[in-house]
This record gives sequence, structure tokens and C-alpha cells, in this order.
Amino acid sequence: MTTTQDILTDDPAELELRSRLARRQFYLCFTSRTKREGDPMADLKPKMKEHLAWIAGLEQKGIAFAAGPYRDNNDPAYWNGDGMFILRADSQEHASAMADTCPFHSSGMRTYRIVPWWMNEGCIQLTIRLTEKQIDLG
Repeated sequence: MTTTQDILTDDPAELELRSRLARRQFYLCFTSRTKREGDPMADLKPKMKEHLAWIAGLEQKGIAFAAGPYRDNNDPAYWNGDGMFILRADSQEHASAMADTCPFHSSGMRTYRIVPWWMNEGCIQLTIRLTEKQIDLG
């Protein structure tokens, strides 16, 4: 039986499937509002502009893979002030150091938890319409 950190099998078909996994290292940052009662937007508004500029800066540097609030298009009123972002980092400690610089975290408005994550499967769709100078991510 082949034994490594993530493979506990000797099944050739499973080994073939596992060999195709992307195994891209990311770090998930689950971020939660410290004040659980009241209007989340009113609570977070004093630092929202700084937060948006901060995450846009990480995106421009290629550090932020994705970010956003826990929202539901089917229930636009739902938002408790929490969210998450996915970071490219050298280690969990490095991801944590970056998360510390989030204005919501450094001000104490939110706390966070970093979880290492391998992106193994998925599909990212990109459509480029040259004549319209438009790029759609689906």
C-alpha cells in the first residue's frame, strides 16, 4: 500500500485520479464580527472603506484569490457582518500575519480563523469579448 500524508491506497484507479488533483495551497480566512447584535453595516461602516482598499490591494498583488461576505441572492436582507477570504501565502503563519493587517481585525471589529486548504478540483470559466473589451468570470 502507498502511504503518504494524503494517500492511503494501493488502488491504481484511485492513484490515477489522485495524480490529477491540483493540490494548490491556499489559506481560508473566516472572519467574524465581534459584536454579534445590532446592524452589521452600521458597526463596520467606520472601517469599510479601509477594508475594501486593503483587500483590493491584496488582490492587485496577487495575494487574494477570492473574498466576500456571507450573502444570499435569494435573501438580500441576510448579512450578519461575517465573511471570508482566500489567500495565497507561504505558510499559515504568513496568512495570519496578512490577516492581522485587515482594518477590521486590527481595530477589533472582527476576529478571524485561518485554515490551510488545498484546492484540488474545480472549474474557473473566463470569457473574453474583445470587441466589447469585456471579461466575464463565470
